[in-house]
Amino acid sequence: MIAATIPPSMGLISFGNFDVMTTPVGTGLYATTDIMSRSIGDVVKYGWPFYLAVILVVVVMVFFPDAVLLLPNLVYGVGGV
Repeated sequence: MIAATIPPSMGLISFGNFDVMTTPVGTGLYATTDIMSRSIGDVVKYGWPFYLAVILVVVVMVFFPDAVLLLPNLVYGVGGV
């Protein structure tokens, strides 16, 4: 069963996921390997914990949408927090 999400948090999930896991990452990966004179395997080997952290944050945002909207609700006084 897929967790139900609130529309504003769905926008944050989409932005957080697509911003990190799209084409600019590949371009940055190739540029980094060229600058550092390393293989792509070396860079990916040390970069996987960061991808794991991003995936963990997206999972938390999916299953706890109220936690994602806590700060906007406090600032703008919206919702029943």
